[in-house]
Amino acid sequence: MFSGFVGICGGILSESDTPEARQAQAERERCASTNAAFVYSKEFVKNRLQSPATAEFPYYSGAAGVEIETVECGRYKVHAYVDSANVFGAVLRNRYSALMIYVPEEKAWLGEVVFDNP
Repeated sequence: MFSGFVGICGGILSESDTPEARQAQAERERCASTNAAFVYSKEFVKNRLQSPATAEFPYYSGAAGVEIETVECGRYKVHAYVDSANVFGAVLRNRYSALMIYVPEEKAWLGEVVFDNP
């Protein structure tokens, strides 16, 4: 008869420790997300407004009037609008398009904003 104790050495390998999981996580970080592109586009738009403190954007990227196109991993075109006061205090709706590029090495966003209406 066999008598004794057999032990198992090693650690627990979680799903995030596999090479495939690490690669998938790196790809997600490299590509960022459409929601992040929308959020950061709002900051670029605010920097171009005459009264940025009055800016009101749609609450989330799935709202009516918001469209986000994935150009490729980490590159997005955001089409949305902002309501903000002009120099006379009148609140106007301005549609905008923004090309948003995520730079994973710097964990930063680059953006170019064009207002669709004059």
